[in-house]
Amino acid sequence: MHTGSCLCGSVRYTVDGALGPLVFCHCARCRKANGTAFLAAVTVAGLVAGCVATPVAADRPVTNDGSPQDREVAFTCSNGPDLSVRFFPAQGVAVLVRGGQTTELQQEPSGSGFIYASRTTTIRGKGDDLTVEIGRMAPLQCKAKP
Repeated sequence: MHTGSCLCGSVRYTVDGALGPLVFCHCARCRKANGTAFLAAVTVAGLVAGCVATPVAADRPVTNDGSPQDREVAFTCSNGPDLSVRFFPAQGVAVLVRGGQTTELQQEPSGSGFIYASRTTTIRGKGDDLTVEIGRMAPLQCKAKP
């Protein structure tokens, strides 16, 4: 059995079975997703016994079956007003609450951390850090409140 996680601990996994060969991909999509010259990946021959991805805090509550629960996280932003994000992992949705207004965002693939977006708004996060991009405004840099 193999276990591991990403560096910030937001994603943890357990693999029951042999690991396949290490592969490298240099396509434009993998380079962009990882911010590097290539993607390094290993194939999994066995069953992935458990994989839990958690937006923001790695210590958030989970249900009895190990899946993450809905959660609201408050953020302090260095260059703008405080805000909060309600995460609904089972639905792949997050709701940004800013200045009394709400914006529903759909989860998008991410090489690391998490990304949720709508037509005009995107949030990107990893660990306690969050970047909020709204239209043509300068991005907001935020940190989760303790």
